[in-house]
Amino acid sequence: PVTLLLASYTIVLSVLISLPMGILAAVWANRWPDYVLRFVTVSGLSLPNLWIALLAILGLLVVFRWSPPVIYTTPWSNLWNHVQMIVWPTLILAWEYSSHLVRITRSSMLEALDQPYITTAHSKGLPNRIIVLRHALLNALIPTVTMLGLQSGTLISGALILETIFGLPGIGRGLVQAAVARDYPIVQSLASLLVLLSLITNLLVDLIYTIIDPRISHVT
Repeated sequence: PVTLLLASYTIVLSVLISLPMGILAAVWANRWPDYVLRFVTVSGLSLPNLWIALLAILGLLVVFRWSPPVIYTTPWSNLWNHVQMIVWPTLILAWEYSSHLVRITRSSMLEALDQPYITTAHSKGLPNRIIVLRHALLNALIPTVTMLGLQSGTLISGALILETIFGLPGIGRGLVQAAVARDYPIVQSLASLLVLLSLITNLLVDLIYTIIDPRISHVT
């Protein structure tokens, strides 16, 4: 449950961030907002989560004389303690995860905005907001959703590392403890569970395709 909560928080936050930022980068392509977003996303893709997490903990201790709680609580038992403990790994994971989504959204939007139907929409006098959100974005979502599924494995692997650093009692911490104790059945079981989660995520992505674009059909 802890790993699923962390992954869910990260996915929701990343989608809320990446879609507007990807649209903004495409609309303002090769101008200063695009350059700023490119710098932020390249940094998110380049800097390892392990290093960022250690710097975050060190910075909180040195600057604010504060560190995240060490005892995990569920959101329904102690919401504030839960938020304090899980907010930092969520932000660190969301930075990398949303960086992939922003870049692929930007590329897809730029390709969509160059299509003839966009020129036709402009010639009809439609507002830019309608053109970007209703016509260009819907046709640019397929690559973004694909990246959302492809990066699920990276998200889970990053969650495993950050769970160990921040002391979250999730699959990652259990996997590390089982490996140290040479409890191979537990290691194999948790690895199989991670593979199952990845397969389920890719299945959900295929189902989302038909919602975004009704022309896509998986019925032979």
